[in-house]
Amino acid sequence: MVRQNPQIHSTATFGAPRYAWDLTRPNTISETLWRRAAGYLRSACAVLIRAAFVLTVSPWAAATDMSETLDQKPVACASYPSQADASFSQTHENASVADSAADWSARGFGVQYWGEAYTADSLASSPHGLLIIEATKVGAETSSTGREELFSADEISKIRRGGARPVLGYMNLAEIETYRDYLAETLSLRAEPPNAQETVPPLSWYGPLSTGGEHLAAFWTPEWEEILTKQTERLLALGFDGVFFDDVLQYYTWAAGGESLKVESAILAEPPKDAVGFSRAMMGLVERLAEHVKGLHQGALVFVNNGVYIGRDAGPDRGDEGEDVTFDRYRGAIDGIVVESALGLTPQEEVIDVLRKDYLEHGIRVLTIDFASRASVSPPCRFRSLVAARANDAGFIPYVADDESFNRLYPPLTAEGLRPSR
Repeated sequence: MVRQNPQIHSTATFGAPRYAWDLTRPNTISETLWRRAAGYLRSACAVLIRAAFVLTVSPWAAATDMSETLDQKPVACASYPSQADASFSQTHENASVADSAADWSARGFGVQYWGEAYTADSLASSPHGLLIIEATKVGAETSSTGREELFSADEISKIRRGGARPVLGYMNLAEIETYRDYLAETLSLRAEPPNAQETVPPLSWYGPLSTGGEHLAAFWTPEWEEILTKQTERLLALGFDGVFFDDVLQYYTWAAGGESLKVESAILAEPPKDAVGFSRAMMGLVERLAEHVKGLHQGALVFVNNGVYIGRDAGPDRGDEGEDVTFDRYRGAIDGIVVESALGLTPQEEVIDVLRKDYLEHGIRVLTIDFASRASVSPPCRFRSLVAARANDAGFIPYVADDESFNRLYPPLTAEGLRPSR
């Protein structure tokens, strides 16, 4: 998921080293944002390749088919209200404190990580039934204290409306984020005497850059898992109702990376051998983190982003009764999966089918995010209408943003009558 945050990612240069021994190589913010955008496109392409989805309809024909579908049900479009406008909270029925947070799907969801209106007051007034947000307002490398500046517990309570609406905190499972405290602390430790850099043990979790520009973490290492465990504890201490684990799909980046991702074993912990190993390592990580989260907060929600085929890539691990033990444990640990760009101009039919069979039929909510900028449909609400209809047919909970910046909230969409019992 592309995350572009001018508060977190300042215009100053920052260290984004390729390997653990190169801790000072600067690259500009523009390079980083382009790399993250390229990484998003690479991840989307990986899903398409993995699904073996072959386009048999030309873009012109696809656009024609969609127009015909939309023309069957004309949509009266109005411009989106600004998130700062008072009318924004009236674009969908607001939840009251008396409403059950468990019914959030009836009011849709939204995602925001930064922006001009990224305040507790603005988020609290949004009409969505569930929010996925970034806890950090200012990153460690740009704040005056050298530490992340977070929403306070009181602000999170306000955004949650005192518990009437679940709010999930963002976490990246497989990429190193330069604005986090854990990296600032690590770089500081290695730079200050008496810890001369050559005497400090190599960072087992500090991986290379992928071909798409993402700075990968060796997610299978105990040291990286310890960092993530502390992050979950911090989010729950602030009052979040659960966590959103991003970049589960990076297991596939490692599996498909081949020689381009190999580094000296003295620097990076020995990785799994193949796609089966990488996918099982990622599922194990999610399972253990989710168990920890739910042990700290009864009823906490755990959602993952992408990684639709992770169970199939892991191969069968049959129990005495023929069940898929490893994948069943993974599914038992999560409450929802978020998938990007599955329902848009050309729906990913195989991905949709796998989502229904592997997740929805097992009581796991399926949330989709599509981007209007990828469809040549005007006005954008016509595209929103199409996505909502397709989500309703599939049993998914949809959301449509204009683009991948996640710097504002867009009005929620709902798929009525499609609420898993879980």
